Amino acid sequence: MEDHLFIPHSFIIYLVHNNVQFATLTYVDPSTYQIMGNLKIVTTGFLFRFFLRRLTTLQWMAIVLLTVGTTTSQVALLFWKSDSEGCGEASCESLFSAPIQGYMLGLMSACLSALASVYTEYLMKKNNDSLY
Repeated sequence: MEDHLFIPHSFIIYLVHNNVQFATLTYVDPSTYQIMGNLKIVTTGFLFRFFLRRLTTLQWMAIVLLTVGTTTSQVALLFWKSDSEGCGEASCESLFSAPIQGYMLGLMSACLSALASVYTEYLMKKNNDSLY
C-alpha cells in the first residue's frame, strides 16, 4: 500500500484534537489550560520513545520534572487555608482546581497532539522525506 495514503490519518487526529481543545476550555480556565498544555510535551516524549528512538537520561529527568510541576500546580492547596477563609472557588470536597472532566479532556488533547506529531514524524523518517 502507498505510504502517502497514511498521511491523512494525522490530519484526522489533529481535527479531533482541535475539537477536544474547545471542549476542554468549557471546563477549565485559560491559565489551567495553558499549564495542562505542558502535558503535550510529556506525552510526546513517551510516544517518541516507543515509536522512534531512546531518550537520554537528561530528557527523562526533564519530563519527570515537567510532570511533577504540572501536577502540583493543579492541586488546590486546601490544607493551607484557615477555616475562616473557607474553600474559595474550589469545592471543599475536591483536591483539584477544576472539574475532573476538564482534566480528562486535557489529557486526551495532549495524547492526540502527541500521537499526531509522532505519527507524522514517523512517516517522514520512514520515507526519508524532508520539510525543506
